[in-house]
Amino acid sequence: MNETKTASKIENKLDKEVYPLVPGMEARQADKFLATIMENTTLMMAYYDTDFNFQFVSRTLCDYLKRPPSELIGHNSFKVFPEVEKDVRPLMQSVLDSGQPLNFKSVKLDYIPAATPEIPFSYWDFSYIPVLKQDIASGILSIAEDVTAQVLQRQQLEQMARQEREHAAWLEAILSSISEGIGVVDREGTFILSNPMLDKILNCPMLGRNPSRDGVKESARYLPNGVFLDKKETVSGRVLRGETFSDFRFWLITDEGQERALSASGAPLRDENNALDGGVIIFRDVTHQELQRRETEEAGRATARTQAALLELATAAAGISDIKVLLKKIVEIVPRVTGCDRVGISFYDEETQEFQQIEVFGLTPEQAEEWRNTPPAKADPHTPESIKFFVNHEAVILDMQLMEEQARQQGQELPNPYGIKTALVLPMVYKGKVMGMLSLDHNGKPYEFSPSEISVLEGMARLSAIATENVRLLIEANQAAALREANRLKDEFLSLAAHELRNPLTAVQGYTQMTQRKLRRIGIAEEDLKPLETIIAQAQRMTRLVEDLLDLSRI
Repeated sequence: MNETKTASKIENKLDKEVYPLVPGMEARQADKFLATIMENTTLMMAYYDTDFNFQFVSRTLCDYLKRPPSELIGHNSFKVFPEVEKDVRPLMQSVLDSGQPLNFKSVKLDYIPAATPEIPFSYWDFSYIPVLKQDIASGILSIAEDVTAQVLQRQQLEQMARQEREHAAWLEAILSSISEGIGVVDREGTFILSNPMLDKILNCPMLGRNPSRDGVKESARYLPNGVFLDKKETVSGRVLRGETFSDFRFWLITDEGQERALSASGAPLRDENNALDGGVIIFRDVTHQELQRRETEEAGRATARTQAALLELATAAAGISDIKVLLKKIVEIVPRVTGCDRVGISFYDEETQEFQQIEVFGLTPEQAEEWRNTPPAKADPHTPESIKFFVNHEAVILDMQLMEEQARQQGQELPNPYGIKTALVLPMVYKGKVMGMLSLDHNGKPYEFSPSEISVLEGMARLSAIATENVRLLIEANQAAALREANRLKDEFLSLAAHELRNPLTAVQGYTQMTQRKLRRIGIAEEDLKPLETIIAQAQRMTRLVEDLLDLSRI
């Protein structure tokens, strides 16, 4: 009934003022056209005259306002809805004055609640379109649409997007600042997330990379015990099997050939159906720790080797009385401790300041003999190396290649018949004096001696000096004992010889004197007794010599 009255009023209005709402359309045709639109459109539409009175309204608008058309058509819009006059009248007047439409998007109205009761406001799209008659506005067509749901949904989406961006920014900041490498792999093992530290630790960009597929060699990953990891045992392989693990350590050889020790912890990711969907892996660079552990273990092994070698050397020195045998033993023991290839021992003559090469290991018999027969080398006491060696009693590392180059620059030739690249020379010191030199190299290859190696070798050099001096003293002691025994035997011989000589001399002297007395009694002339006097004098002289010999033996 209301719709019929609305259509009738529109028809009457159009009968009084005939103007083409649609070009080429008669008034009654326009009436039917507009009535059909107003009846069926889902938009809230209204037509106002120049006094802002409702001329017709759409069913959707009447339904929204919960008013029949009769309460609207013919009434002034601002008397029906005075709350909107302040904001809307200037807009509608500007449309009438300018003849130009106005459009507004997502206008928030606090006095019109949304369809949802808990929201005390609403959002609208408004359009005010002038209806022109001979280029003069004779009315206004308004179109309104409640877009509260769309705006709130858009705001919610924007808020979610902001939150996502904030979360992404937080995550990026956390991942960028964290000291661990973090990566996420999909179910195929491809990295779909990696932070800068992970790229730094693995020395390559990991995003989009699949280590099991992209040509990473199995020989590039191995356990601390040296066993290589196959693809199934890698960290990504383990999380994709559903394993959770912590502090799994292995060594990785990067594309540039660098070795890095890594500690990995991983956990699988599952979807809403609990199906395996990937994994999270956290890496830490533990190269420094592992190298320290290696050094500690190697130091322990080196200490054990050193102790065994020192014990062997001490045992050998205790039972060796020949210096040549001892020196041969020393040059054989040192390589077992340090891994060097050639070892030589030279004795130092403090008076001549010369080194004489005595024993060597690591050369052919012909080279060793040639080496021993090399003329003594004069030491220059004024070089920094000599001061370090003779004064501070420290080991000296010789870069033979550098020394040869320096000699060539001075127009000299530095002999190096055995092609030594890097040599280590250690003083053999006994009671504060250099008595010799222990020298070694690695068969003509450049080598960097570590402080721990030098410390061990310095100990070997000192022990070698003590052992050599002990053997020398033992030899001297044995020689002194032999001399004392020879002196004792000599004294015994002299004493026995003196006693054995004194008895016959006493008899010779006694019998001669007795014969002399008898011859005098029978009147033999003194002239004829002179030979007996000579015998007696010589016997007495020999007796004195024997007495002196006995006195000397006793002294």
